[in-house]
Amino acid sequence: MLGLGLMGGSLVRSLSAKGRSVRCWSPDAEERAAAEELGHVHPVETPEDLARGCDGIVVATPLSAVRGLLARLAAAEPESEAWIQDVASLQVPPLDWALESGLAHRFVSAHPMAGGEASGFAASRPDLYHGAPVHLSARGATAGARAGVTAFWNSLHALPVWTEPEEHDRRMGWLSHLPQVLATHLASALQDAGVDYRELGPGGRDMVRLAGSSPVMWRDVLGHAPHPVARGLREVARRLEEEADRLSDGDAHHFAETLGRTRDWRAE
Repeated sequence: MLGLGLMGGSLVRSLSAKGRSVRCWSPDAEERAAAEELGHVHPVETPEDLARGCDGIVVATPLSAVRGLLARLAAAEPESEAWIQDVASLQVPPLDWALESGLAHRFVSAHPMAGGEASGFAASRPDLYHGAPVHLSARGATAGARAGVTAFWNSLHALPVWTEPEEHDRRMGWLSHLPQVLATHLASALQDAGVDYRELGPGGRDMVRLAGSSPVMWRDVLGHAPHPVARGLREVARRLEEEADRLSDGDAHHFAETLGRTRDWRAE
């Protein structure tokens, strides 16, 4: 396991709870020490140490670190056949980097639809992936690598499904990235208006929950994200401008009609 934040830490906790031996690395010595206390977990000093003699490797770091780590793994064990996967929110960039590093035959890009607004090893939990869909894609991975990654997620009671990377990244712009950006700017507007977070009711807290997410992770994701994020923001902005004009004129009928449609959409 390379990385012991929310995603990597949760994988380590789950594997440890099942009695499986795990080697792990993090640039944070405190995280390595905390993981070792779980049992069956063996921290290593460098990513190269982890690469030698393993069955599979999960790169659970921010997207900006994936490229360099893949290059280091390729140099450490050039003849290894162990599968490698990442758990980032995008799939096209990691697949490109795997090809660049000569690891395409061993590499699968995985995106678990799981997580939370908190970050770090302290926020991790062993059941994070239980029942979670996991989107998988590959370009040139062997049947053995594909089978190994699929079996890995099945063993954690996740729900792996194979997808096309370009389509995955396009859809995530709407399903994941757009909600994150909207929640963050809503929180920013509330903050600038002098609203105390503790004043919000349950609905308001739900809407800004994502505003507590990792800035580093989302800087990396949005820096590589395809155009649907920007298109989605412009579409929402257009609708909000129109709604503002109607409400300024005292017209709440359109909002009620829209809310009726969205309520039916949620109930489908």
